[in-house]
Amino acid sequence: MEKEGTAVISDVTTVTSVTKTDAYLEISPAFTALASDFAKNAAYREVWIPPTVTDASYAMRASSVEKVIFAEGFTEIPMRACYGAKNLKEAVIPEGVETMHKSVFYNCDRLARLPFPSTLKTLEEYVFYGCTSITEADLPASLEKIGVYCFENCSGMRKLAVNSDIAVTGNTSISKRSPFQGCSLEEAVFSEGVTAVTSYFLAYACEDVTKLALPSTISVIQKNAFYGCSSLQSLSLPASLTSLGASCFAGGASLSDVTVHSDLKLDVGIAEGYPFDGSAASRITFAEGVTKIPGGIFDGGCANATEVYLPTTLKTLGSRAFRNAASLKEITIRSDIAMSYLYNREGSFAYAPLEKVVAEEGVTKLPGYIFMGASSSLKEIILPETLVSIGASTFDSCGALEELVLPKSLKNISENAFKGAASLKSVHIRSNLKLTKDLSMASPFTDSGLEEITVDEGVTSIPGALFEGGCARLVSLYLPTTLTTLGSMAFNGAASLKELTVRSDIKMKYVFFRDGAFKDSALEKITVEDGVTKVPGYIFTGGCANLRELDLPDSLVSVGPSAFDRCPGLEALELPGSMRSMGEYAFRGAESLKELHIRSNLKVTKDLYTASPLANFFGVVLWT
Repeated sequence: MEKEGTAVISDVTTVTSVTKTDAYLEISPAFTALASDFAKNAAYREVWIPPTVTDASYAMRASSVEKVIFAEGFTEIPMRACYGAKNLKEAVIPEGVETMHKSVFYNCDRLARLPFPSTLKTLEEYVFYGCTSITEADLPASLEKIGVYCFENCSGMRKLAVNSDIAVTGNTSISKRSPFQGCSLEEAVFSEGVTAVTSYFLAYACEDVTKLALPSTISVIQKNAFYGCSSLQSLSLPASLTSLGASCFAGGASLSDVTVHSDLKLDVGIAEGYPFDGSAASRITFAEGVTKIPGGIFDGGCANATEVYLPTTLKTLGSRAFRNAASLKEITIRSDIAMSYLYNREGSFAYAPLEKVVAEEGVTKLPGYIFMGASSSLKEIILPETLVSIGASTFDSCGALEELVLPKSLKNISENAFKGAASLKSVHIRSNLKLTKDLSMASPFTDSGLEEITVDEGVTSIPGALFEGGCARLVSLYLPTTLTTLGSMAFNGAASLKELTVRSDIKMKYVFFRDGAFKDSALEKITVEDGVTKVPGYIFTGGCANLRELDLPDSLVSVGPSAFDRCPGLEALELPGSMRSMGEYAFRGAESLKELHIRSNLKVTKDLYTASPLANFFGVVLWT
């Protein structure tokens, strides 16, 4: 190792001082320690240190040394060996070194090149703290651990390459820091083979990062890993990724474009924050192949989102996934989805001002609660001819919706599906529906503002309670000639409905203690069209209080029990010649009925009791 100008110190175990002005200093292998500030007053520019030296704390502090060579044989670089070496420009670390102990190059602000052997496994805390001349770090693939503060305040560092899974050591439950805090990173590249990014890895250290490359091998990004990447504009999460930690991309103020290529699981603790909390994502894309979107994934991070793409492969969508998407006006559903219920059944788009929802052809079901809390601005719903079911509270509180057409394919509709549709004036029913119940017995249209209901020809059944509590403003109702079954309380509370035409033979399906289909309606005129042969029992029970006019056709054969029960305003009634049977209480309580014209032989049928069809009738009977 000797060369011209070399000074060799020997015969002692600890170097305590150097006063010579030689350019190169070779420490003898006889030494095991270097004293603090031993080279302070010397003019050495280069120092060679043998592996026998295990204690070198502050040895190079305030020295003129520009280059330090750690000789072959070192496996660990001693703590603080080059601490405060303000003139140090270069360090040589041999192969075989596995650990650099604390503060080895602390505040070596002229050190520009990082001396990483391929055997390095551990960088302890503060190793390169304050090395402001370092511009990039290519961490070796062998590296397993890096301590907090390791590269802190390396303000000149612009690029970082990570080639292995690295654990951050030294963080406490009180203080959580990145090893790179205070750097000026603009680019962070994680190489193929990296499978995880540990908690706080670049937290508060990535404010200037505009390029973040994640490998196809990554599976886990832990909490706060990239917290505060406020300059990052786009992010692509690879298909290998399976888990996101709390707040891992929180604070992404410039993050406008996010693409997710895999099914994700959220590792979110109480009050820790969702992965993109505080981000500004305007375009969110879930790639084809994604089958699950977890609840809360963009909660608090999609206020600027104007576009959310849901793939055709999607099967499960969690509640609050896009909560507070304050700029989202339209969403398209491309597949059958099951809702994952969280947080008091809030929908996936809670508090988003959606104006239009489109379900594409091929979709057979819309899950319950998916748009709950996001429907107050909803003006348009387009449903496909493949749709079979609409879940409970799917469009709950859709207050701006004015018109609704239900497709012919629809078979099931659940409670509160369109609850609170206060502006909904018109509903068009094109198929037989089955009302499914969930938590209570509420109607799909509770508290709606319906004025017109049209039921298509071909429809044979209307379930009980379908419009209960949602038809107080109803003034127009079309029942088709094909209708054969009508459930009780189907139009309960139709307080504005004055007139109705019965166009077909109907069988009443009794529900709710035999209340009629039009309970609490304000019907004044009922017309039964020619061709109808029977009026079922109980159909108008509780809905005849205002009935003044009843037209029955010559085709009518029977009137069922309690069909027009409690019709105190009816003054005249003519029973047609075709009529053969009349059930008990058919016209009970017709207190104002003055004249009854019977034009046929009648048979009184009994149902529950032996009461007369005309109980409490005191008028005149005409027989012809």
